[in-house]
Amino acid sequence: MPDITTLKSCCQPLAALEDSQLQKLVENMAVMEVEAGDYLLRSGEAIEHVYFVIEGRLASLFTRDWGEQRILSELSAGDLIGEVELINGEDCQLDVIALEATRVFQVPYEMFSSLLEHNEDFWVYVSERARAQTWKLLVSQFLNNLFGTSKSDISDPLIRLQADNDWLDFELEILQRIEKNIHWVTLNRGEVLFRQDEQPDGAYVLVSGTMNVSVLGENNEVRDVALLRQGEIVGELSLITHDKRSATVTAVRDCELFRIDADIFDRVSERYPRIMLGIHKTISKRLRANIPGKEALANSSNIALVSALPDIDLPDTADSLYESLNQYSNTILLSSTLTEQYLKRPNITHSHTGEPGNTRLVQWLNNQESRYDHILYQADSSWNTWTRRCIRQADHVIIVADPERPHLSEQLIEHLTISRQQWSLLFTHPSGTERPRNTRQWIADALPAEKISEDVSTRRKTDANPKFIHHLRTNHKPDYLRIARILAGYATGLVLGGGGARGFAHLGVLRALEELDVAIDMVGGTSIGAPISGWVAQQMKATESRNAATDAFHSLIDLTFPSTSVIAGKRIA
Repeated sequence: MPDITTLKSCCQPLAALEDSQLQKLVENMAVMEVEAGDYLLRSGEAIEHVYFVIEGRLASLFTRDWGEQRILSELSAGDLIGEVELINGEDCQLDVIALEATRVFQVPYEMFSSLLEHNEDFWVYVSERARAQTWKLLVSQFLNNLFGTSKSDISDPLIRLQADNDWLDFELEILQRIEKNIHWVTLNRGEVLFRQDEQPDGAYVLVSGTMNVSVLGENNEVRDVALLRQGEIVGELSLITHDKRSATVTAVRDCELFRIDADIFDRVSERYPRIMLGIHKTISKRLRANIPGKEALANSSNIALVSALPDIDLPDTADSLYESLNQYSNTILLSSTLTEQYLKRPNITHSHTGEPGNTRLVQWLNNQESRYDHILYQADSSWNTWTRRCIRQADHVIIVADPERPHLSEQLIEHLTISRQQWSLLFTHPSGTERPRNTRQWIADALPAEKISEDVSTRRKTDANPKFIHHLRTNHKPDYLRIARILAGYATGLVLGGGGARGFAHLGVLRALEELDVAIDMVGGTSIGAPISGWVAQQMKATESRNAATDAFHSLIDLTFPSTSVIAGKRIA
C-alpha cells in the first residue's frame, strides 16, 4: 500500500494538497506492475482509472492513416496517464505500452475527478498537461495535411523510401521545435487574427473553429475569398514571399490556433523542400479562390438551433432534424442535458470563462469537431449561458419560429444585426398545412428592414435578413430530409428554362425524376419554366403538373379558320 510521502514524491503537484485529501487518495488507489511489452491502455477502451507512474518507462502510441504506429511521447516517473481522457470526457485515444518493467499507482476515475473539482491549482496543472498532450496528438495528425502527402501517394519505391526517412526526421524535429516555443492564440467570434498589409509574425494552424479570409479591393470593397476549417494553415504565403499579409483573417466563431514561428518555417523550407508540397497545394487553392466575383463557399459544420419563442417545441424539431441529418453525414446532437450526460458533470454547460468546468467543456466540444462532420447544437428555451455558447460555437444559426407569431427576442435581434454569422429561419407548420403563407410579413414584423449595421473594422455591410428560409410540417419526414440535404451539401436543385415547346420536355423530366425517386430540394425557372417550377415547389406530382399544363394550354389556345393561322391569338394578346 503506498503512503503519502511516496505519493508526494511521485507527483510534485500533489504536495500542495492537504494530507487528509492525500490520505483519502491513498486509501482508494492500488499499485500495478506492467511488464515490458504489455499494454496498460488500448485505444478505444473506456477509461476507468487514472495512473501515476512510480518507476519505469512507457510510451503512448498513435496510429497513422496507413496503419503504422509511432511513439507520440515517452512517460516516466511522475507522469500522469489518462488525464487527457478525463478532461475531455472520452475513451482512450492512444495505446500505452511499457518499454520496460513499470510500476504505477491506479486511481479510480471518479475519485480523481472529485479531487480535481475541489482543488483549483491541481485542476490547472492537470488541464495544462491534458492540453499539451492533446496538442501533440493534433499536431501529429495535422502535419501530414499541412506539409506533404502520405507515402501511399508516391509510386516509385526508392523515392517513397527516401520520403519516409525525410518525413520521420522532419516530424521529430518540427514537433520538438514547436513544443519548446508553442504560442497558443484564442479568438472570440468577430476578433481579427491579422489584417491585410500587416507584417507577418508566423503561420497559424487552426485547431478548432472557423475563420474567414477576406481581401480589400481597389475600391475599398471587402470580398470574402475563403473559409478555414480545423487543421488548415493560414499566413504561410507571407512567410514564403517575405511580404506583408495579403488578406485579413477573422474568427467566424470562437477559435483556437497555434503559431509556427517564421524561423521554424524557414528551416522546414531549407532542409525539407519535398515536405513543402502540401503548403504549395494550399497556396494554389487559395490563389485560385482569390478571383474577382468568386465568393467563399460556406459549408456549415456546426449548426445551432435556437427558438424564437420560449414555448416553441425545440427538442422534437432537433431530434427529427438530427435523425435526418445523420443519414447524410456523421452527426452528433448536443443539448445542455445531453452534454452534461456525456461529461458526467451536472451544470457544466453553464460554467463561465475561467472556471475549471469551462476549460473541460471547451476542450470536449473542440474534440467533437474532429470526430463528426456536423454538430447540431440545441439551445435552451431561455437566453442563458448554454444558448450563448451554442451561437458562439455555430457556423450557421437556425432560428425555429412559429409562422403565426412574428417575434424575435431583443438578444437575438442584437446578435443578428452585428454578427457576420450566417443564419436562417425555420418555420414549423401543423402537419396538414398545404403551403406556407405570410413569410414576408413575418420577417417585416419581427425584424425591421432598417436593422443594418456596418462593421467598421472590415468596412462590410451586414444585412440582417436570413440567408435561407425553410418550411417544414411537423411529423412530415420528407421536409426534415430536405433541410438535412441542404445543410449537409447533398441537395438537388432543378432550374427549368424558357421556350414554349421546351415546357413539354420539362414535364417529361419531372416524370423521369419522380420515377427515379429523386427528391427536388430547390427549384427555379424562367418563362414557361417558371409556372412549372411553381408546381414543383407546391409538391405537385408529375401527373398533376401535366394536367395543370394541359388546362393552361387549352385556356390559351383558341382555334380559328386557318386563313392565316390555326390560332386566332386573341386570348394571348
